[in-house]
Amino acid sequence: MTKGRHVKATVSILNVFKDEAAAQADVTKERTKQQEISQVKLKQATADLDKYIKDKGLKAVKTKSGAYVVIDQPGDISKKADSGMTATIKYTGSLLSNGKAFDSNIDSTIAGHTEPLPIAVGEHRSIVGMDEGLRLFGKGAKGTIYIPAELGYGDRDQGEKIPAFSNLKFDIQVLDVTPSDSAKK
Repeated sequence: MTKGRHVKATVSILNVFKDEAAAQADVTKERTKQQEISQVKLKQATADLDKYIKDKGLKAVKTKSGAYVVIDQPGDISKKADSGMTATIKYTGSLLSNGKAFDSNIDSTIAGHTEPLPIAVGEHRSIVGMDEGLRLFGKGAKGTIYIPAELGYGDRDQGEKIPAFSNLKFDIQVLDVTPSDSAKK
């Protein structure tokens, strides 16, 4: 939108409430209904990921919350990406549904950046599935983290590239594992 432009809209009145309390009750009812629908879709996404892992015969480790990790190269397990550590990674993130990459710092044609990404593990600065999955990797490790929608972006779209309820796949390389800034204090 720019200054001076006009918007045309059609408004349909769906209901009229006799007072604020009735209107608020309707909002609460609608919110509850949407949350129930969201929970069903999240459970279906998790079931889809479980089926994908099984159908592909992947030798994956399932984390406590439900992400799957396949480690192709374990790296230095004495330098594990655990709480209080920062894992510096290269990655390509893609949608499990169609394989389309939505972000990468390995292939600059996907997102236009190549800088390694530092993730402070256990500090909740990344999606839950990534934070949890990284804990199984050591310095120099390579592998894949499969993240159910519930541990990714859930019922929220992330722009046009990641629709709501999307299961995600991250191919990662752990370049380094160092104490995080908060662990140094």
